[in-house]
Amino acid sequence: MYLKDNNDNSLECYDVYGEDDRLRKEEELSEKHNIGDEEISYISLEKFKEEEDPTDKPLFLVFYLSRDLFANSELVASYGENVKKYLDRSCKRSNGRLTPDDIFYDCLNNVKSLWIVYDKESFDIKGIMVTEFINYPTGKKMLSLEHVTGNKMEEWVEMCIDALEDYAVLNKCNGIEGIGRAGFWHWVKDRDNWNKLAIFYEYTIEVENEKI
Repeated sequence: MYLKDNNDNSLECYDVYGEDDRLRKEEELSEKHNIGDEEISYISLEKFKEEEDPTDKPLFLVFYLSRDLFANSELVASYGENVKKYLDRSCKRSNGRLTPDDIFYDCLNNVKSLWIVYDKESFDIKGIMVTEFINYPTGKKMLSLEHVTGNKMEEWVEMCIDALEDYAVLNKCNGIEGIGRAGFWHWVKDRDNWNKLAIFYEYTIEVENEKI
C-alpha cells in the first residue's frame, strides 16, 4: 500500500496481508492524513509495474519495517540474510559499537526503523537504511539517519534522501541528522537546508568489554 502526495510522489509504503489488514491500514492513514474516500484509488502490483516508465528513473521502492512485519517469519526468512549482509558491512564501520542483532532488536522494539531499497522488477535488495526519532529535552525532534549502505548507491540514494525528507516532514520533525563517513556529504552538500556541523573524534583504549 502506497501513500502518495498530490504530485504522485510516494511518501510511505506498507505491506498488508489480506482484505482486513488493508482496510485497517486504509482507515488508519485516512484518519491520520484526513483522506476522503474519493481520494483513494486501487491498483495491483502487476498493473503498477506495467504503468511505470522504466526509462525515467531507477525502478526502486523504499519501505520500512515495523514490529508487525518482523513478526512475519516468512518475510524475515526471505529478507533476513540479504539484509544482514548489508548490516554487517555497516556495523563493521561502527568500530565495535553495534552488531546486526542489536539493530534488529531495536527495530523489533520500535526504537529504530529499517528501510529496505529493492529493485521492483527483480526484487533484489540494493541497500538498506536505519533511522530513529530523537527527541531532545528542548523539544526538538530529529530523524536520525544511522546507517546507509548498499550497492550502486548512485542509482538510488538521492531518491531515498527525498523519501527521508518527506518522512521527516510527515512526522513533524525539525530536521534530519546523522553521523557517517565523509563520502556521504557528497550526496547532500548541494541540497537545500543540509549543513555540516561537526567532525566525529575517537580515542581508542584497549580494554575488554562485557556485552550489555
